Amino acid sequence: MDFIDISLQDMRRRNWTTGNLGAVIVTGDALVDHSLCGAALIGRLLEARRYRVGILSSPDPDDPEAFRMFGKPRLAFLGTVGALDSMVSSYSANKTTVKRPI
Repeated sequence: MDFIDISLQDMRRRNWTTGNLGAVIVTGDALVDHSLCGAALIGRLLEARRYRVGILSSPDPDDPEAFRMFGKPRLAFLGTVGALDSMVSSYSANKTTVKRPI
């Protein structure tokens, strides 16, 4: 069984072209191709029904090109925020605020 596509190289390996996917799943988490990862689980479910699926893992929200990597999907962009809340991500393990670049 092949891994779910997360890069253009993965798509080329399967002889797929950009804009040829049925769905693109965007997730805030790092992708782990495992049954406990929600994005991977949904991707596998769609692939089992013969849809072509790509997953954008932690794309840069300030870069519109990051979301155009796979091209326009035929059916839908699907989104999941991931397991880490955005408010919690601003704090370190010792509860100090993490300074983010502007």
